[in-house]
Amino acid sequence: MNIPNILTMIRLGMVPCFAVVYLSNIEQSYLIAGIIFVLASLTDIVDGYIARKYNQVTKLGRMLDPLADKLLQLTALACLAVDGIMPWILFCILITKELMMMLGGVRMAGKFEDVMPSNKFGKIVSFIVSFSIASTIIFGAFIKPAIPHIFAVVTVLAIAALVNYFVLYVKVMLKKRDLLTGQPTSADEKESF
Repeated sequence: MNIPNILTMIRLGMVPCFAVVYLSNIEQSYLIAGIIFVLASLTDIVDGYIARKYNQVTKLGRMLDPLADKLLQLTALACLAVDGIMPWILFCILITKELMMMLGGVRMAGKFEDVMPSNKFGKIVSFIVSFSIASTIIFGAFIKPAIPHIFAVVTVLAIAALVNYFVLYVKVMLKKRDLLTGQPTSADEKESF
C-alpha cells in the first residue's frame, strides 16, 4: 500500500469521526466537524497530487479514492439534511446520483477490474460540493438564507457531472473508448468523434 492509498484510508476513517462530532452536543461541534471535513478533503488533494507526480496511481486507489470522497460528502450532506439545514429533496437527488455512479463503477470494475478515473469536470464539481459543504458547516449562521440556493446549484452541477460520466461510461462499456484515458480506442474511431 502506497502513500496515496494510506491517505485515502485515513480519509475513510475520518468519515465516522466527522459524523460523530457533527451530531454531538459538544461545544463548537459544527466548527470542529467543519475542520475535520476540510482536513479530510485536503487529503484528497494531497493523495491525488502524490499519485500523479510520483506515478503511484493504482487500481486500488482509483476505486477507493472516489468511494472515500463520496462517503465523506454524502455523510456530511446527510448530517446537514438531518439538521434541517439542507432541503431533503436535494439530498435525495444527490444520493440517488451517487448510488447510480457507484453501481456503474461496480459494473465496470466487474467487467474490466478497473474504473474510470475522474475527469476535470467531475473534479471541479466535487470541489464545489466540498466547498459548499464546508462553508455551510462553518459559516452556516451567516449564509443561512442562501443555503437552499447554494445546494440547488450544487445539485444541478452534480446531475451535469452524472450525465458527463454516463456518456463516457456507455462509450467505455461499448469499447469505443479507452478506460483510463477516455480517448477513442483506434485511429478510425478518432475520426468518427
